[in-house]
Amino acid sequence: MRIEEYTAAELFDRLNEVDESESLEAKSLKHDTSRSVLETVCSFSNEPELGGGVILLGIAESKGAEYPRYVIEGIEDPDKAQLDLATQCASVFNMAVRPQITVERVKIKHC
Repeated sequence: MRIEEYTAAELFDRLNEVDESESLEAKSLKHDTSRSVLETVCSFSNEPELGGGVILLGIAESKGAEYPRYVIEGIEDPDKAQLDLATQCASVFNMAVRPQITVERVKIKHC
């Protein structure tokens, strides 16, 4: 199964199991700049063998914790975030990038 076929919850679990990879990254919109997100979009777009990747937005790295290493921080205004990202991807790069953006609600599992 390709990474783009997983649900956000499955990707979040995978992130906590194996960390970020060449096709999966997590970004906190509260702490990461839009530049950081665009750099990841650029690198996913420029790896022909990779075929893209997934950026989970609204995820923060939990400092000092072994598990879960990543926590759901959320996004205050998902509609605005996806519009801003799509607009920047279409205008910032020398070739327009059209990311596939989906919004999913992920419930936190409590042990």
